[in-house]
Amino acid sequence: MPSSTSTTDEIQFEGPVTGVRFTNPDTGFTIFEIEDKKIGKIILKGEAPPLSRGIKVSGEGTFVKDPKWGNQIDVKSIKKTDPDSNDGIEAYLIEHVENIGPVMAKRLVTAFGSKTLEVIRKQPERVREVPGIGAQRAEAISNAANALIEAERVMVFLNGHGITGSVAMKLYREYGNKTLETIKADPWITADHIDGIGFLTADRMAATMGMTGAHPGRIRAGLIYALKQGESEGHTGLTKDSLCIETAKLLQLSVADRALTRRIDELVHAKELMIGDVRFRAS
Repeated sequence: MPSSTSTTDEIQFEGPVTGVRFTNPDTGFTIFEIEDKKIGKIILKGEAPPLSRGIKVSGEGTFVKDPKWGNQIDVKSIKKTDPDSNDGIEAYLIEHVENIGPVMAKRLVTAFGSKTLEVIRKQPERVREVPGIGAQRAEAISNAANALIEAERVMVFLNGHGITGSVAMKLYREYGNKTLETIKADPWITADHIDGIGFLTADRMAATMGMTGAHPGRIRAGLIYALKQGESEGHTGLTKDSLCIETAKLLQLSVADRALTRRIDELVHAKELMIGDVRFRAS
């Protein structure tokens, strides 16, 4: 049966957000409207960074003609820039920055105009110039604004390496402002901590960062994955030879690679691998 919804080729969009109809903070899925500079008002839907009225967005998507909801764009990629109008900046502050309500947002914009967000992020001491804001609150406002920027930077990085939606949000909630530092040091460790990320997903992410071959973190993750695969197939453990063979096959390394056996010894010493009846198992 043919679909009642028809699509066309990819389309580029650009313009200010005029409204946000729905957003799921756990996945980033958002339904919003923009005033596109070429096609006028249009509804967009898909994963997006935090949006509010006045924020400018651009990107690519698929144009969809839906008989029930009308013309829409399914977002494939999106970038945003800060709002530059007073109304847009006020809306951004109210929607996204903790410790700021409508009254305080208006006071800040009245004091700093189009430079409001820059002042909050880079010159928090100046925020104290606004009536009703002391040193402690000024610092809290600045910290909240900068945390939002960091979260968005992390999301952009993760999306660019194949991690999107709820999984990306879980990563940021787990590691906070150390997310990028943690992932760049050892992307495979995310498989230990995040539901929805297994070894294969972490390994694909690592490959997009150029981290392949006999990287110590990759071998560790591969060994543990091979053991858990064996356990899921009913084995109580694997002999050292079997573990090396399965891990080498998984990682596309040579069974004779000394990095494998050396890493096994290190993980046994660290008690990440256990030995029982001459078989290895994950701790």
